[in-house]
Amino acid sequence: MDSGSIHRELAGTYEKINPRVLEHYFSGKELEILLIKPPFVVRCDGVGFSKKLTTYKYPRDELIHRVLINAAKTVMETYRSAMALIISDEINYLFTHNIYGNRAVKISSVISALTSSEVARETGETLYFDGRVITVKPKEVIPYFLYRVRVGMNNYLSALYHTQFRKRGKSTPSFGEMFKRLEMEGYLRESEAWAFAGTLLVWETYLKRGVDKRTGRIVWVKRRRVRELIPTAHNIIYSYIELLKRSG
Repeated sequence: MDSGSIHRELAGTYEKINPRVLEHYFSGKELEILLIKPPFVVRCDGVGFSKKLTTYKYPRDELIHRVLINAAKTVMETYRSAMALIISDEINYLFTHNIYGNRAVKISSVISALTSSEVARETGETLYFDGRVITVKPKEVIPYFLYRVRVGMNNYLSALYHTQFRKRGKSTPSFGEMFKRLEMEGYLRESEAWAFAGTLLVWETYLKRGVDKRTGRIVWVKRRRVRELIPTAHNIIYSYIELLKRSG
């Protein structure tokens, strides 16, 4: 599938999602209380990235995105996070099991600290994240991830739109209007899916070839690894359903 088709599929799906309604809903689920129960999301937001990354490509730089992916993989492998979404300067980690005795403050501080240290180490820049915990019911996981992709896509389109057309008016059109104009005038032609919609990280099982040291025979063993996906609605829904099957 070419980049134009991917962009149109993503835009067609996420244009229908109302971020204002979901922002109001999920902001009320950000917790300051001490104890939580899974599932929950830890959202890490970059602090002041736009001011600190002025030498990198605007509005999104592939090197920085790759650094965030690597940091998210480290967190997933360390704490067995079930899924992660990286978009813009934001990483959302889904947890379906208990860690640190379900203490919200401990969880958010440790996850954001590990994310910050990994990103700072790879870039050599003083970059860090704040962290917050959002409780979600199992049926809310998919809407939450769709919501964060929609917000990130809107921010990307808005940044491109105002960069290219700021002299022709200051108002911000709708998501669909921005997408159509940017695509029509060719500004999305070189834009890759990761820049537009981010990257979804999920666990997958695979067979690894090995040799039994006692017998010398070839054996195949099951292993898990983190896989990168474009966060289409289908991939988010399918990945979460598969997660529920494995855990159920």
